[in-house]
Amino acid sequence: MQALEVTGDKELEKALAGVMERSEPRSRQLHEELGSMALDAVRTHARTSMNDSRGTMQSWQEKHIGSRGGYAAVRPSKTPSGRSGPGAITNYVVSGHAISRPRGGTNYRPRIRVGKVGARPFYLTAEIAVAQRAQEMCEAFAEKLMEELK
Repeated sequence: MQALEVTGDKELEKALAGVMERSEPRSRQLHEELGSMALDAVRTHARTSMNDSRGTMQSWQEKHIGSRGGYAAVRPSKTPSGRSGPGAITNYVVSGHAISRPRGGTNYRPRIRVGKVGARPFYLTAEIAVAQRAQEMCEAFAEKLMEELK
C-alpha cells in the first residue's frame, strides 16, 4: 500500500483549522438557503407540470439539511409510508407508471390506448432551473473563505 503524507507549517494548519471551524455555521446557513431555493423551485415545477390545483404534491415536498449542515435536499415527506404514501406517489408521478389492463368482459373496449402514464419530472426541471443560481452562491461562499485565509 502506498501513502502520501504532506506536512505543512503549524501556523498554516492552525489558520486552516480556524477557518474551517468558523465556516461550519456559514456552511449550514448556505445549505439552508440552497434548500429553501430548491424547495420553492420544486413546488413551482410540481404545480406547473401537472394539475395540482389543491397543492397536494407541493405540500408533500420537504427540505432536508444534513445533520452537520453539509448538504441540502428536497424530498417527499416520509409519513405516512407505504404504497399510497407521499414518497411512493411522488415516485409514480416523477417516473411514470403502468396502467392496469381492463378486466371487463369480451365486448368491453377501453378508451385508454396507452400502457403507461408519462412521467412528470419536476425534480429534474427544478434542478436545471436552480443550478446556475446555486453555483453562484457557492462561488461567493468560497470567495469569502479565501479572503479569510489572506
